[in-house]
Amino acid sequence: MKFTMIRHASTAYGLSGLYMGKLDIPATQEGLNQASELGLSLQGIRFTDHVSSPLLRARMTAEKVFPNRSIKIDDRLRERDLGMWAGYSKKEIRDKYPEAFLPSGFIDPYYTPENGEPIKNMISRVKKFVIDIEKMNENDHVVAITHNGVIRVIRCLIENHPFQDIFSEAEPHLTPHSYQYSDNTWSTISLNYIFDEF
Repeated sequence: MKFTMIRHASTAYGLSGLYMGKLDIPATQEGLNQASELGLSLQGIRFTDHVSSPLLRARMTAEKVFPNRSIKIDDRLRERDLGMWAGYSKKEIRDKYPEAFLPSGFIDPYYTPENGEPIKNMISRVKKFVIDIEKMNENDHVVAITHNGVIRVIRCLIENHPFQDIFSEAEPHLTPHSYQYSDNTWSTISLNYIFDEF
């Protein structure tokens, strides 16, 4: 089976350097226009299941990328709850909690903001989603619209990268990551490879 995941379109909070976490922030109109363009580029791919995080920015993106498709909502794909940090500027939080950040400037995934979701809890719910994906039929191709943190966790799980390495990289908006699961093994595939099959 195949699996593609895509980070939602940009948001005003993200562009302003504010943390969102599970805050239900909409995508920008410009981001949604880009999502529509992405959808046009993906029309030649036969996705069997379209899944989205329940958060508004992801759902809006999914509806633009896949208009006229039934979008399933999966709560396991929601972004990590950043607790008291949500709504505050990244610079302000970095200045106040320097111990919570990697040398790259990104959050240390093992640090839990006050009232936030521990990374082990996030890994647990995301891992359950991945396990369910692995149980799907060999001809299925699932596409999920989700968030920065969720994509990083999934990449760690199926690409076997150390957490701190993945969490030291930026995850761009509207950029598909595609994989194939066969013989109990995940492998990275390109969208060009998928197009070649149709």
